[in-house]
Amino acid sequence: MGLAYRIATGKGIQRNYSDLYDKQRPQHPEDSFFYRHPNMDPQQRAKLFQPYDALDGYSDALRRRRRQYEPRRILSEEDRERLNRQLRKLFRLCPNSRAAAARNVVLSVTYFVPNDLPDTDDRHGMGDYVTYTGLLRSLDPVGEYLIIDDTHISFSCLYHMRCLSIRM
Repeated sequence: MGLAYRIATGKGIQRNYSDLYDKQRPQHPEDSFFYRHPNMDPQQRAKLFQPYDALDGYSDALRRRRRQYEPRRILSEEDRERLNRQLRKLFRLCPNSRAAAARNVVLSVTYFVPNDLPDTDDRHGMGDYVTYTGLLRSLDPVGEYLIIDDTHISFSCLYHMRCLSIRM
């Protein structure tokens, strides 16, 4: 065995450091070090030893990568036609954002959000289905999107839509 191993595992090395625990911080009265570095209160000192995320956003990226995504569901012809009828009726009631604000239409919409990972792996075409409930702000049949609160939702991503309340 090497000398370093014998020194590190020797009987003389084992200490519990109780003799150092009770000692105060060394004083340097003749030195300017003491004045430049005053004692730190224990709460601030504890912050120095808290764990931190060295690579900003890395843990979030790992979490997204491990997340289980589901494949995009294909709407049947009946469901697609029902959704188109609802959108046409909604556009007749609220042709612009001013009319939408006057009617106070509250919608509950389920839509597909594709994953934001690169398409280099097997997650292409996968994502999450999100249900969002809010006040309709605008409906654009030309651009094929609707705005609920501040969320832009494309018609092609819609899966289910339900009107919860409307003022006539």
